[in-house]
Amino acid sequence: MGEFHGGVTHIIKGNPSVPAIQLFIHGAGKALPTGEAMLVPLSCDILWVLYWKGDSEQFMQALQEHFKKTLHAGGFPAWR
Repeated sequence: MGEFHGGVTHIIKGNPSVPAIQLFIHGAGKALPTGEAMLVPLSCDILWVLYWKGDSEQFMQALQEHFKKTLHAGGFPAWR
C-alpha cells in the first residue's frame, strides 16, 4: 500500500465542517469481471470519520494511520 496523496486536504480545508469519511471497498477489482455482463457483489466498510483540525500533515498522518490500523486488524481477505 502506497502513501496517500494530499489532494483530499485541499477539499476538506474548504469545507471544514464536513467530515471526511474513509471507506474500505472489498472486491472492487472483481465487481465486473473481464468479459462478463453480470456485476459481482462487493462490500464497503466505513473506517473512520475525520474532521479538519487546521493542519494538513496531521490530517494526512491520521488518515494513513487509521487505514493501516484497520487493514491489519480487520482480517480482510487478500485481493486475488
